[in-house]
Amino acid sequence: ACLYGLLMLVLYADAYSDCFCKDPNMCKPVTKKYEKELVVFSSAKDNTWTQYNWTQITNVILTGTHELYKELYCYAHSKGVRVTILVGLSVNDFPKLQQPLFRKQVLTGWINKMQSLKLDGLNIDIEGAAYTTDIVDGISALTNETNIALKSLNPSYLLTWDVPYSPILVGCFSGYCFDYVAISKSTDYMIVMDYDATIDILFASANSPLWLLKESYNLYLHNFSINPNQLVMAVPWYGYDYTCSKFFNHTDHNLCLIAGAPNSQRAFADINQKFIQNQGGLKWDTRSSTPFFTTLTDGVYHQFWYDNVQSLKIKYELAFALNLRGIGMWTADELNYTSTDATVMKQTKDMWDTLSEYLEKM
Repeated sequence: ACLYGLLMLVLYADAYSDCFCKDPNMCKPVTKKYEKELVVFSSAKDNTWTQYNWTQITNVILTGTHELYKELYCYAHSKGVRVTILVGLSVNDFPKLQQPLFRKQVLTGWINKMQSLKLDGLNIDIEGAAYTTDIVDGISALTNETNIALKSLNPSYLLTWDVPYSPILVGCFSGYCFDYVAISKSTDYMIVMDYDATIDILFASANSPLWLLKESYNLYLHNFSINPNQLVMAVPWYGYDYTCSKFFNHTDHNLCLIAGAPNSQRAFADINQKFIQNQGGLKWDTRSSTPFFTTLTDGVYHQFWYDNVQSLKIKYELAFALNLRGIGMWTADELNYTSTDATVMKQTKDMWDTLSEYLEKM
């Protein structure tokens, strides 16, 4: 154990010896503390980060391959913004979690990766079926041990965890139910993934229905007694393109039957482009507080359900009313940052401005 601790300290000392920023101090971990959080998931695959509204951002979580992250990193650190990285674990490795040595190998790999990139912490995203107690306990133990290892290196290192929109997802029949109370005690905060909640298997429906979010936060906060300061609401900046196997318009409800038909995720920017081809204008689903519209292409109806500024404001209001730790989005990459069209530029700006506006209120 002593040798392990010594090794980690040596790695910590070496991690900041060759800074790639103009100011070497920019490669030191961010120590600034925030009462509220604005979390940005970003692939850092190009320089579009320069067009983010940095006013309220507190944590940028790198996703994907993030090849071009260094300039983003240096700029973020100059603003006192942490840059952390998303890490995970294969479902195939779940049975090994009861082994302390395996857990140490996993967390050491995570931390080594974080330090090799000179980052400020980890964002754990573990998804999959955990049907047995030993796996659930193993995930909790891995989280706790990672937190201890991180904080022993630097108390300013951040550990966050991505949790599903509901703590009892599909009644736990899927097995995707972990010990979120234990996880909350071993992390700085948990990020609630308030998307992919398309639970209607027959008809096109909302990606992030408001009624379901309200029910789910009630479970987290009251049934599980998790402190609202431990929860950050992450909303989708993308939606769904449903192919309608049957389309019913005679009731003016625009019902899109999706049974047996494919659907795909679409970025906010792409959906706005598709709106040009809409049939019947933008509709509003009152129950889920979600906009949608229909298109007809080559004789096939498609229906697009997504979140725009109007629906997102309602979600941000919920986060404010519940006194959550903050808000964020999956992902910043879903907007169009390159268009010179005035309408598109305004749509992109409005998405960022609305986010920052509500964080100021919180």
